[in-house]
Amino acid sequence: ALCLAERYIIDVHKNSGSTSGPVPYYKKYIERCPKQDNGSDCGIFMLKNIDYITRRRALDYTQDDIPYFRSLVAYEVYKGEVVTV
Repeated sequence: ALCLAERYIIDVHKNSGSTSGPVPYYKKYIERCPKQDNGSDCGIFMLKNIDYITRRRALDYTQDDIPYFRSLVAYEVYKGEVVTV
């Protein structure tokens, strides 16, 4: 999953029309982060981990927050904008 996220970041930068060089990023391995307790929420967990890390927020959400996050992501995709919470 990390390789896919890495490729996504590079592709978004490339397609953004930015004239700057490659987007700077680093890999950070986190020992303790929220984990799903089913086989269907991996994408939402990945998106929220990226969201929280890039906003420098503590990874303090739980499986119970996922239905809200799923609705929020659907809304953001529909509106074409990121909601700052």
